Amino acid sequence: MAEVDAFREMLPADELQLAIVEPKPLTVASGVSVKDDFFIHTPRKTIAEMIECRQVEKCIVMCTISAIETDMGWYYLSCKPCDKKVMYMPPLVAGDHEDDDLQRFKLYCPKCKSYEPKLLPRYKLHLVVLDHTGNSKFLLFDHLALQLVNQPCIELTVPITDEVQDPDVLPLALQNLIGKTYLFKVEIMRENFVYKHDTFKVNKIITNLAIINEFDTPKAPKEPSTQISRGHEYSVVSDAPEGSLMLLEEGSSQECFPSDLTPAKRRGGPAVNLEEEFDQNSVTKTSISTRVKKEKVDKSG
Repeated sequence: MAEVDAFREMLPADELQLAIVEPKPLTVASGVSVKDDFFIHTPRKTIAEMIECRQVEKCIVMCTISAIETDMGWYYLSCKPCDKKVMYMPPLVAGDHEDDDLQRFKLYCPKCKSYEPKLLPRYKLHLVVLDHTGNSKFLLFDHLALQLVNQPCIELTVPITDEVQDPDVLPLALQNLIGKTYLFKVEIMRENFVYKHDTFKVNKIITNLAIINEFDTPKAPKEPSTQISRGHEYSVVSDAPEGSLMLLEEGSSQECFPSDLTPAKRRGGPAVNLEEEFDQNSVTKTSISTRVKKEKVDKSG
C-alpha cells in the first residue's frame, strides 16, 4: 500500500525496534494522579470558605455554573506560533510621517516582535459559579475551557479580523455550560483576600460525572471484613461484644442473628458467648462434684 510505503520512508534508518507505548494515566507534575490530587492532597472548600480564606493556597471547590459574563468578552486574540496575547501598538516610524499616522494602531506580538502576527482566538471565560454557601467568579483560560466546551475557540468565533467582534453574543456551546456542576481546583491569591479581588483563577478541572458523584457522596462506613476458607466461612465483626466468637459452618440449618452484623444473611451456627459458656460449665461442674461428694458421705454413714 502506498500509505505503508510512505510510513516506512519516514522511519529512521537506525535498525532500532519500534516499541508500543501505552498511554499513561493523567498525572500532575509531582507524579500524583489527578484524582488523588483532588481527593487527598488538596483541601476541599465551599465557596464561602474560599472567600473567607486569608492565606495563599489552592483548594477544591465543587460548584455549578450559573452564568458566563461577556462584559470583557469570552475570547481573546493570540499569536498562533507563540500562544501569547497580541496587543495594539503604533506602527514603526521610519522617517517623516504625518501626525495622523501615529494615531493608527496595529496588532503586535511582543514575544515574536511581529506587527503582522498570525492570529488565533483563544478562550478566556469569566464564569459565575455558586453552591449552597454563596457565589463567586472563576477565570478559565483556553486549555481549561476547552475541556468544558470540547470545541476549539476558532470554531465558535467569526472570521478572524483585527479586533474581537460581538463579545456580548454567547455561542450556544457556551450557553449549554450553564447549570452544569464540575470540580474546580482554584488558586487563592494574595489579591483575593488583601485587595478583595472577587475573581479566582482555576488551575485544573474534573468533568467526569462518576468522579464528581464520588466526590459529592459522603464516605459510608466500611463493611465488616470477611475471610473465606475451604469448608468453613469466618466472619470477623469489629463491633461484636468482647469475648464473643461467631463461627459459621457450611451446611448448618441454623441462622445467625442479628443479621445486620454481616453484609448478607448467612447460614450457620448460633453466636456463642465465651463468658456465659464458661459460667454455665462452671455451675455444671460444681453441681456434679457436690452430688458425688454427697453420695460418698451417705455411703460412709
